[in-house]
Amino acid sequence: MRDELISVIVVTRHGARTPLHLIDALPQIEYKKEMLEAFVDAKMSVKSLDAQKDLSNTLSFKDEKYLHRKLMGGAHVGQLTSTGEQQMFNLGFRLKKKYINDLNFLSENYDPKQVYVRSTHLKRTINSAKSLLAGMYQSGPKQTLKEPFLVYTNQLEKDYLYPNLLECPYIQLKRKLIKKNFDFYAPNLNNQYHCFVDYLKNEFNFRQNDVSNPLFVYEFLDEIHSRMVGFFGS
Repeated sequence: MRDELISVIVVTRHGARTPLHLIDALPQIEYKKEMLEAFVDAKMSVKSLDAQKDLSNTLSFKDEKYLHRKLMGGAHVGQLTSTGEQQMFNLGFRLKKKYINDLNFLSENYDPKQVYVRSTHLKRTINSAKSLLAGMYQSGPKQTLKEPFLVYTNQLEKDYLYPNLLECPYIQLKRKLIKKNFDFYAPNLNNQYHCFVDYLKNEFNFRQNDVSNPLFVYEFLDEIHSRMVGFFGS
């Protein structure tokens, strides 16, 4: 009996973005607005999950907050970069090669009845989805189709596809416990972060106060990854 491919589910994060967090003890660098220039041109329609509302020009509460936090150089926090769009376009191109060209599983022409796309209601994730679809169905990043790509999303306050502190009591509880009880710096065998934080303190001359935030490791890596992908790392 021959196996038959029935469906494919792709779960992906967004492409490279500007940082959400800045470490005060690190020398600040410029995130210029030019790094946000579109790599992909594509028509897109963003709909609510019930398809009754057009959300194409509606910002989520998080995106509105991001617009009030400008980085040195002019770019705002949490924005998909040109590099991020290119990453997602390349991923879409790889999916095209496998599922359209090689397996002939999908039509070479975009059909929203064949491909269902669901995104959180954030500009960086929605534009990542657009860029991925462009990689699958456009002949190039600037060769737009007549029909817009269709992306479905939910009101961010009620969504469950990201760590939603507003809706998930478990995440709220864990966050409180981490801030209250977890010690990154305790030199014991059960603390896997102690050596890493100790290394960072020595390497970057951080003071104890610099790393006192229980979420320091996450915020540090967030900024470092943003610098590396944006070719800011030295």
